[in-house]
Amino acid sequence: IEAIQEALIALTKLITSLSKEFRQFRDVSLVKQTAEQEWHQEIKNLITCRDFTSLMRR
Repeated sequence: IEAIQEALIALTKLITSLSKEFRQFRDVSLVKQTAEQEWHQEIKNLITCRDFTSLMRR
């Protein structure tokens, strides 16, 4: 149980620091736009990759 509590605390700290970084990140709209475009591209790549692997399995 102690290990779980420690893990939860670590996770909470991580999320807190990430959200702080994200807030700073979000303040710069150009950076945000670029990041979103890259993110969408990554998602597209992942989907394409998954579709490709499912096609290969058939």
